[in-house]
Amino acid sequence: MKRTSLRHKLGFTLLEMTVTMAMLAVIATSSMALVRTSYAAWSRHHQDNEIRQSATALIRHLERHIRQAIAVQATSHSGLSLLMPNGDTLVWEYNNGEVQFGVGTATDLLASDISYLSIVSLSTASVPTSDVGLIHTIYLGVGIDLPRPPPAYVSSETFTGYGHLRSW
Repeated sequence: MKRTSLRHKLGFTLLEMTVTMAMLAVIATSSMALVRTSYAAWSRHHQDNEIRQSATALIRHLERHIRQAIAVQATSHSGLSLLMPNGDTLVWEYNNGEVQFGVGTATDLLASDISYLSIVSLSTASVPTSDVGLIHTIYLGVGIDLPRPPPAYVSSETFTGYGHLRSW
């Protein structure tokens, strides 16, 4: 009968340790790749959500002020000027991806990452008009572009709303 020594039963061989470390390295590497991918997806979703919220907040802001206005003073495809009950003139202008807002002149940043702002003045018959005395409703369109990773393409979304002048 052969006797095994106690010394051989107490430790791991170099081969066992090497195989174990290689397995741990593969698991750690794949775990980090999964975490990095998950974080990138969460970050992109968060950025997209902020851009969408900016567009919907812009629509709500314009609709609220149009409802409160006494009259439309000027309108263009990407700009609007309203006379308010307190006598102030509120102005909105779209320029290079940003919507500026202000009293008298558009000086303050209201929204960024906007691909277009469309303002269409409508009369009572829902017909586009440029006569500020006939404007009853203002159609608002806000477009955004959501960037995507390579292969590079852009996902575009449009938000719409209607502002109705109550004092008409």
